[in-house]
Amino acid sequence: MSSITSADAVVTITIPGVYNTGQKLQGFAAEDIFGMDAIDPAEISMGVDGNLSAAFIFVPTKQGIHLQADSASNKIFEDWRAAEVAAVEKLPCSMIVTLPAVKKTYACVQGYMTSYPQISDAKKSLQPRKYEITWNTVSVSNTL
Repeated sequence: MSSITSADAVVTITIPGVYNTGQKLQGFAAEDIFGMDAIDPAEISMGVDGNLSAAFIFVPTKQGIHLQADSASNKIFEDWRAAEVAAVEKLPCSMIVTLPAVKKTYACVQGYMTSYPQISDAKKSLQPRKYEITWNTVSVSNTL
């Protein structure tokens, strides 16, 4: 039987000008590490005569990253946001996601932080913070 655990996932982010070397994200939420939205990479149109046409289109990919309220990695996103505010411009990042359980590595290129929770929600306990990055490209390779 093979394992599909995500406990051994390794996520490394690089933000040029803020963190020039890869920073390993740690302290993920108990139920969510990250998730990527499905993409719709086609434009489909049905003509009045019933003929279906399709066109390939490039589309961005959105990824949510979930960190516990006390995760040290929250500082990476806080520093990134502070650098953007100081520069008054968006700063891109790149990310490598390694999933040993399925022997896959994903390279995420030219990402921008598109959602930033400034503080954890306070309920019975402080809740995880969900950051969103929108990627230009995400590509996969096998890691044996």
